[in-house]
Amino acid sequence: MRVTSHVATGRNVGSTAGSVTIDDPLLVAVLKTIAYSDIFDFPLEATEVHSYLIGKCAALPEVCNALDRLSMDGMLSRHGVYFQLVNRSDLSPLRRTGEANAIRLLTIARRLTPILSNAPFVRMVVVSGSVAAMNASPDADLDLMLLVQPGRIYFVLALFRLLRRSGV
Repeated sequence: MRVTSHVATGRNVGSTAGSVTIDDPLLVAVLKTIAYSDIFDFPLEATEVHSYLIGKCAALPEVCNALDRLSMDGMLSRHGVYFQLVNRSDLSPLRRTGEANAIRLLTIARRLTPILSNAPFVRMVVVSGSVAAMNASPDADLDLMLLVQPGRIYFVLALFRLLRRSGV
């Protein structure tokens, strides 16, 4: 498999001239996983890379070795416990801020979910979006998904609109 990481490293990975070729599927999977999380400005811990590993199953020690190798080869950088693409500023403060914002919104969710889940025909309430990923921006909203008994969605929507208008 060929991977291009010129955005991250300034080099083409997997091309033929003057570049680094990565033939190890685990290294490719680790890079893909880190690159995906980078889209969200979200550096990952080694255990998270292991949990979210794209396209490959591997033991945690193997993932840790791959992270160390990619860091030593200059393809990843490490800031404390977090790994991220190189040529990026340290994303760990952004991650800590995102987690703090998510915790604030989860406090609201904990107050709302018992009310919502006890409504007639509601089978499940799920927190989703950036709050569920623990990466909420300061202006993030709380995304809740409701699983409702088939054929009852309009009843539940009407009920919640009435409750909202009454100030509940």
